[in-house]
Amino acid sequence: MKLLPPLLLILCSLNLKAQKLFSTRNLVGYGLMMVSGAANGFTDAQVAYQPFKGNQWWDMYLSDNNKYKNHDIKQGPAFFGSTTIFVAGTDAFHCFGLVRDVTATAAVVISYEDFKDMKHKWKYLLLKGLISYGFNRAGHTLMYDVVLK
Repeated sequence: MKLLPPLLLILCSLNLKAQKLFSTRNLVGYGLMMVSGAANGFTDAQVAYQPFKGNQWWDMYLSDNNKYKNHDIKQGPAFFGSTTIFVAGTDAFHCFGLVRDVTATAAVVISYEDFKDMKHKWKYLLLKGLISYGFNRAGHTLMYDVVLK
């Protein structure tokens, strides 16, 4: 039921400039936003439901020490960048956070050509942004309320 609002937003847009809004390039961008939303839903579900409790990689409360040598903060980082730039390689929580950010950024980059003449396209860009947001929230809801609940 929670998937209804984002899906309605997507369906309402089908009548409006559908050919251009649903070009191959835009569909790839929407798909990336859905993956971004799913990754965000995954990290939220980890906090709310703890579906992988007890697993060193998946349980965010155990995996926090994966960044450190022998899981001991006093021994320092497990490897170069394990507490900073490469933290996504230490546990699922940070890994899915990176997936969320990279896919959302890629969706924007793929859509960059739309920004060339923004003065005349602002309604189109607004609608495209709403559709992208709808896909993002659909991905989040799917992961948070359906898959991991």
